[in-house]
Amino acid sequence: MSRDSIPIVYNLDPRIFNRLPRTPVGLNVDADALRKFCMTKPQVSEKAETFAQFWRHYLRDHAQAGTRVLHFAGTGLGIAALILGIVMLDPMIAILGMVLGYVFAWSGHFLIERNRPSMLAHPVWSLQCDVRMLRLWLGGRLNEERARAE
Repeated sequence: MSRDSIPIVYNLDPRIFNRLPRTPVGLNVDADALRKFCMTKPQVSEKAETFAQFWRHYLRDHAQAGTRVLHFAGTGLGIAALILGIVMLDPMIAILGMVLGYVFAWSGHFLIERNRPSMLAHPVWSLQCDVRMLRLWLGGRLNEERARAE
């Protein structure tokens, strides 16, 4: 195995599975090929200058229902862990909860949407959008907001 390849045990997209080189120890994928596979939808090239622009871009990056569900689970877990960490006076609960929350949210981007998390460009705005999207979903107004953004 070359140093530029990454061993893969499984692949979620059957279209690319047949094109991967096979070796006696399993599948090998070039690191660049894996990166391209995970990021088939690149982020919008222009950088959002205002929160309103970022919000529209954020909603487009969360078009699939599965991604939004994972975000809601991650955001809820993060908020619950933060509250529990404060009540129990244990910062590790809050830290681990936040990390697990991001694992849920980012897995939606990598496995479902196949795009980069918006947090990388604007971490604070991304957190605001996570909470706003959850609030709109709980109020039953998320689909209306998504239709406006498209």
